[in-house]
Amino acid sequence: MNLLEIKNLNLGFNLSDGYKQVINDVNISLKKGDMLAVVGESGCGKTLTAMSILNLLPEKSEIKSGQILFKDEDLLKKTDIQMQKIRGKNIALIPQDPMTALNPLYTIENQLLEVIKLHQPDEKNPKEIAIKALESVKIPNAKDRLKSYPHELSGGMKQRIIIAMALACNADLIIADEPTTALDVTVQEQIMKLLNQIKKERKTSIILITHDLGLVAENADYVAVMYAGNIVEYSSRDSLFKNPLHPYTKALFKSLPDMNSDKLVPINGQPPTINEKIEGCPFHPRCSKAFDKCIKDKPNLKKIEEEFCACWLY
Repeated sequence: MNLLEIKNLNLGFNLSDGYKQVINDVNISLKKGDMLAVVGESGCGKTLTAMSILNLLPEKSEIKSGQILFKDEDLLKKTDIQMQKIRGKNIALIPQDPMTALNPLYTIENQLLEVIKLHQPDEKNPKEIAIKALESVKIPNAKDRLKSYPHELSGGMKQRIIIAMALACNADLIIADEPTTALDVTVQEQIMKLLNQIKKERKTSIILITHDLGLVAENADYVAVMYAGNIVEYSSRDSLFKNPLHPYTKALFKSLPDMNSDKLVPINGQPPTINEKIEGCPFHPRCSKAFDKCIKDKPNLKKIEEEFCACWLY
């Protein structure tokens, strides 16, 4: 059974010149204990899709249709009060910027205990849970560290504390939105190792939103490739890296630095803006393989061997 299923999600913004669609019929499934990486260029809809799970969407946004099933319950039918009980306890968020995610006016103890008391009001010793959570993310001298303020901690330590908040309430799903942004490569490796340990030991499911295909190659179980609000390819990590199908996925791989070459191969053109309405395949204006059908008709995601791909080449 899937822990999470997003079915035909359509989302947009009500702007002064009308409704603008930005997420188009997105379908995602995630089993317990798996890590799904969502990759794509900035503005492709990765974070919006993830935030729709928590119902933490920007003002003027509107979900037109779809379902978000978490443990077989549709989160889109929950009230805000009901979602407040789910956020943090069942579904935890690791935000993009660890530097600004913690309140600078309160100690780590204040902020951890607030989360624990909110979701576990009957717990008699919340401080002990807080200490164990910090120890589980390898923070030394955890008891003393509770008295620290965020400005006294490094970026990597702040990120660990945010993860500790998720562990303190035993979240079933962690949404990690660019969890290694602004961290050096050594700390990046430590954070990803920690997330993998949590996934393995606690059977916690993780959605990893990232631009870094290197992180995906080393950590993900499954990968969803997004472009212009559409999932254009969906497969296991091994299948994707062994045999990418969609021209956009292939272009992403070609744009990566290669030790055997001193040249980068950029993707021509720019992603469409919110005001651009593209008929047919959304990638066709930038695709070297495009032909007449690509311009006229939009391809649906269909199974091709072990992968799902939305492309008229197949």
